[in-house]
Parts: sequence; C-alpha cells; structure tokens
Amino acid sequence: MAAIPELDVKIMATALGAGILIDATILRALLVPALVALLGRWNWWLPPWAAHILRVRPSLPAPEPPGPPSPGGRAEWAHAIADPARGAGRPDAGP
Repeated sequence: MAAIPELDVKIMATALGAGILIDATILRALLVPALVALLGRWNWWLPPWAAHILRVRPSLPAPEPPGPPSPGGRAEWAHAIADPARGAGRPDAGP
C-alpha cells in the first residue's frame, strides 16, 4: 500500500502500520501481562449472565481471606476429635 503514489493512501498505510506496531509492542507485550498480574484471580472470573449464554457453570465467588484465628481454634477441634463424648466431633457442642 505504501508504494502507491497517492498521498492519502500513503498516510493511511503509515498510520495503520504505526497502529499495529503500537498495539503489538505497548498493549500486548506490556499492558496486558501487567493487568493479568494485577487482577490475579479476578482475571478468570466468569459472570453468571455470560455463563448462562455459554451454557457453562459460572465462576465461584472468591474465597474469603483468612482472618485471625478464633480463640481455641485448632485446639478445640483436636479435643473434639480425640474425645467423641464431647459432642460427636463438634467443638462448640460443649461437654
């Protein structure tokens, strides 16, 4: 296209080539990987409306971040499992 003598066509061909070069280098090589790294798990989230159209299961909600441990947390479970009379494996059932 750039070999045609018309000036308008040369300008259009140069702009198209520059656009492809910018898209290939800046957008696809720099910005897309950076956004994928920043978004993490949200990058692969499929909303329910899109899942319905595609006839697949929607993405599950992201798991809750782990909070501070509850008082007695693992120790409570260890005693409940070791002593079945304490509530058949439930630490909150009491004696």
